[in-house]
Order: sequence, then structure tokens, then C-alpha cells
Amino acid sequence: MINTDSILFSGEGKVLNILDAREALSKTDRLANELIEGVGNHCFIEVSMENFDGGNLRSLKKAEDKNGLQQITSQVRGLLKLKQLSNILSEGLNLRDNAVKEVENADLAFYCKEKGIEEPKLQDLEDYLKEKGVENPTLPERNFTELTEDEVKQTLDVKKRARMLTLNATAAAIGSNIHPEGAFASAREELMEARTAINEAQALGSTAVITSTRPTVSLDKVNKVFFKLQARHRELEAEDNRIKAELKKTIQDDLIAKNEAYQKELEAYKQNLAVYQQATEDYQTNVKTPHLERLAELSEKLEQWRKTELERLDSINIVVPNELQGTLLDVFRSI
Repeated sequence: MINTDSILFSGEGKVLNILDAREALSKTDRLANELIEGVGNHCFIEVSMENFDGGNLRSLKKAEDKNGLQQITSQVRGLLKLKQLSNILSEGLNLRDNAVKEVENADLAFYCKEKGIEEPKLQDLEDYLKEKGVENPTLPERNFTELTEDEVKQTLDVKKRARMLTLNATAAAIGSNIHPEGAFASAREELMEARTAINEAQALGSTAVITSTRPTVSLDKVNKVFFKLQARHRELEAEDNRIKAELKKTIQDDLIAKNEAYQKELEAYKQNLAVYQQATEDYQTNVKTPHLERLAELSEKLEQWRKTELERLDSINIVVPNELQGTLLDVFRSI
């Protein structure tokens, strides 16, 4: 900022307000330019011309005499005084005008530096949360799927997988025979319909034939084998069903475990979200709002300071030293 204790604005001499100083500078520069032109037109060599027959002498170029030389000296002294006055006025006005621009363009950072106070800096929300050890949680995705039997089977040991294949193959082989319309079941049904030997006479053209039908194996023996196979088939099916039930339970347990894990993640997310939301509210209350209030307070003080400074700069005076008082008086007397 402008130093009003400077010799340009204080001390002994003629005091000029800004308007008078501008007028004085304008007239001083005009007079100085006129003097410079005047000094440049002086000459110390006279040139004249006359006829050989002694005719009239005619002067071609006038020259300065001793009195003219003294006049030049006086003009140079006057020019020096005008230049000194011009320098003082122009420097004082420039300092004042630059100070006005500085005050008009002053921002909060300039004001704080001028007043020696710390400029308020807003802490970022991200830095605040990091400082508090709080993170913005991410909603967990429910992207798991239910296991298939084939996927579970792939996790079984070789022995158990081989047992399942054996059960399926054996049960299928037995079932194809003992199920209705199966080969063994059909043969047994046929035997049950013909328990005793039957002789049946038939005419075959002109020849009479006797067709004999008789069981080759007793029904009891066939039933014994049939029921044994049937019992074995039930055993195989029961074992197969147990394994399938184990597979199903594995699938259900896996799905339950996945759901439980997801619910835990979801609950943790809700808790972390609540912590995050509380932290952002605390940031707003304890950091951002006080910062904005401080900015508003300093901005108001800045405008008050700006107004005061501009008024002070408008009323500032430029002091012309006593030794230039005569020159200044001559300047103001000039047209």
C-alpha cells in the first residue's frame, strides 16, 4: 500500500490535492516542452550577405549575443525546475493511482495479508473424512447364484462319485427288468398266467397237433429272484436318494451361507453409511458452516476497508518542496 509518510505526501512545502496536482502536472509538462523547443532554436553563428560593390548588407541568419546566452542559461535553469516539479507530481500521482487500483482490485487474500491475519482455507470433505478414518461405503451386490447338482458333484471325491455312477447304472439295469413291461416282469406275469401244464389240441390243416404249455421254473423261485431284485432295487434307490438329499442339503446350506454373508455385508454397509452420513453432517456443522461464516465476516470487513482506503486516497495530498514553490506559482500563473 501507499506510504503516506513519504516525502511526497508529507513534510514542509505546498500541499496540493489530487485535482490540483493533476492540473499542475499538465501545465508543468506543457511549459517544459515549450522551453525545450525554445532552447533548441538558439544559434551562435550569424550569416549575412552583401554586394561586392559595397551595396546594402543583408542578414541571412541571426545569432545570439551575450544577452541571449544569459537567456539560455535562465531557460535551462527554469527547465530543470519544471522537470523536478514534474517528476515529483507524476511520481506522487502514479503512486496514488496505483494504490487506488490495488485497493479496487483487492481480494480477500490481499486483505488478509495487508492486515496480517490468516486467510481462511476450507478443508476438503475428502481430507476431513480421511482424517476421521471414515470412508464412503459401497452398497454390496447380491450377485451370487444357487449351486447346481453338477457343480456339487464336481466337489465330491472320486470314490463317492464312482459310487453314484454305480448306483445309477445298477438301479437302471435292475429297474429295466422288474418295472412293468420290463423283460423279467413280463416273463413273471406270463408265468403267473400259466402255472400248470396245459395241452391244447389244434387242427392244422388235415393234421391234428397238440400244443403243450408248461412252466420250466416254479413261480416261487421266480418270485424269490424277482422280490430279491426288487428289494435290491429299493436299496439302491434309497442309497441314491440319500446321496441326492445330501446334494440338495449342500445346495441349500451353500445358499443359506451366501445369504447370511450378504446380509452381514448389507448390515455392515448400513452401519458404515450411518457413520459416513454423520461424519458429513459434522463436517457441514463444524467445518464448512464456520468457514462460510468467517468468509462472510472477512468479506464485510474487506468492503469496509476498501471504502475507507478509497476515501483516504481521494483526500491524499502531494507536497511540493519549498524550493519549488516559485516554479509552482509560475505554473499556475501560466495560461
